[in-house]
Amino acid sequence: MDLVRRPILCALGWSIALLAGALPVLAQESPAVAPPAVAAAEVAKAEATPSPRVTRRRTLVDLTISPFKSYGVGGDQLAPPGTLTDNQIFFNGQLDIYVLPRLRLYERRENHVDLGGRQFKKGKPSYGGLSDDLEYDTGLAYLVNRQLEVSEEFMYRYRVCCPGSGDPQNPTPRIEQGLRTEVSYLAGPLTRIGRPLRVRVSGNYVNHHLDLGLGLPAGTPVLGKTWVSKVAATLSVPVYGQTRVIPYFTVEHYSDFYDNNLTPSMTNRTFYGFRVRGTSFASYRAFVKSEHQTNPGGDVSHKVELYLESSFRLHY
Repeated sequence: MDLVRRPILCALGWSIALLAGALPVLAQESPAVAPPAVAAAEVAKAEATPSPRVTRRRTLVDLTISPFKSYGVGGDQLAPPGTLTDNQIFFNGQLDIYVLPRLRLYERRENHVDLGGRQFKKGKPSYGGLSDDLEYDTGLAYLVNRQLEVSEEFMYRYRVCCPGSGDPQNPTPRIEQGLRTEVSYLAGPLTRIGRPLRVRVSGNYVNHHLDLGLGLPAGTPVLGKTWVSKVAATLSVPVYGQTRVIPYFTVEHYSDFYDNNLTPSMTNRTFYGFRVRGTSFASYRAFVKSEHQTNPGGDVSHKVELYLESSFRLHY
């Protein structure tokens, strides 16, 4: 339970302290500078604009807070009666501390929220309802040049509800944690919005284990710590000679290995939508995520979600 609370308390304390100090800054006139990259959500990490950390006035601290609303648009994505659904506002966020012009420490909060589609268990339909996982990534990133960035982070993801990973009545909590190495590269010709293609490759050395409440068939092989990978590519498209509204398309293939799972799961995912560059303080996104997971059993749900998100950034 302490492992679940500690990153939440740290992120909350940092956010309150930074918001209190940022109020006088927001009251001043801001110079015309390029907006920083939004890294609060998994798709925002794949934006195809060149990194502004070497082109804009250097800041010491950036804080991004991103409220969003999700909508399950698949016909079979339903919440069973009496269970939670996605009729609420969720929050992502990121805190960046610039140690050197090209080196930063960061803490990222990502809320994985969606509605599960229909599955069949023993020949009967079953609806998963709301899936709500929180992920905290604490890491160090180095900007090698305008096109290449490498990072090393500790990731911790856990199920919020229901039942939550910290619920003492839950014998098999859903948790994934480990050290993740990531390389992000911008490619393609320079356009009004920067280089249009971003390729991202990561490897996660998962600290996997089983809990005592999990029943194992005799002779079942058990994996401990192991590597899982992720490959993603995002294409952003300049339209009508402007730089404010930017359509994009992302494809991902990756694996997860949660505690109490006997084998890693594999997922194919696509995103399509657009970003709206507002001011140095605010920007907006609307996108659709389509996700299909595979496992040895073969009976998995397909999820299609619409997300509407605003991002608000404070700079020191």
